[in-house]
Amino acid sequence: MLCNSEKEVIAKMVGIGRDTLENHLHCLSVLRNKCAHAARMYNTDFNPPAKFTTSFLRKHPEIKNNSLFAYTLVLLKRLPDEESKRSLVKTVKAVIDEYRNDIDLGLIGFPENYMEIMENNLL
Repeated sequence: MLCNSEKEVIAKMVGIGRDTLENHLHCLSVLRNKCAHAARMYNTDFNPPAKFTTSFLRKHPEIKNNSLFAYTLVLLKRLPDEESKRSLVKTVKAVIDEYRNDIDLGLIGFPENYMEIMENNLL
């Protein structure tokens, strides 16, 4: 377990606060575990709720921070480079396009403008 000063240094390197980094790592752990154990992702709430800046949430009130979309945004924000981020966006779009007639985007927390939001968070 890292001490708080070490966590602060790592968070500063990533460009976010320690609490946000801890939250994002927890979210990614939950997402990984759900994927690894074939857990339900459709029509389910994720815990803990993902932390985003107040300005981001004000700009995007359509985002529920306990949704699959919120966790997808956390993954997008924490990927190390633009190429990885673009690959994720492309993959998400392909899956949504393939199953669009079979799913309700609202039940996974994806707003209609999900692509715009994801593309605006590539950097």
